[in-house]
Amino acid sequence: MFTMRTEVTGQREMNTFEAMAAASTGELARLLNHHYGDGTVYVPSGGSLQLYHACVDVGLITEDGFITRQGRELIARSLTPQRS
Repeated sequence: MFTMRTEVTGQREMNTFEAMAAASTGELARLLNHHYGDGTVYVPSGGSLQLYHACVDVGLITEDGFITRQGRELIARSLTPQRS
């Protein structure tokens, strides 16, 4: 589902891997839903800054802090009811 960017190295890469492994799609979508009208994503009080950085590392949020097309697609998928 997600791919790591090659420039991410060292301790940050390990933290990203751990955060993404522990996070569900719903948790990612909840974080991404915290954005302003211009698309700037913010971490709410008590939110996970590590998860935010993981989203940046996998391309759901830009380096400048804006939600990407992939991030918006993840939100849309999480809001769509799953058919059994």
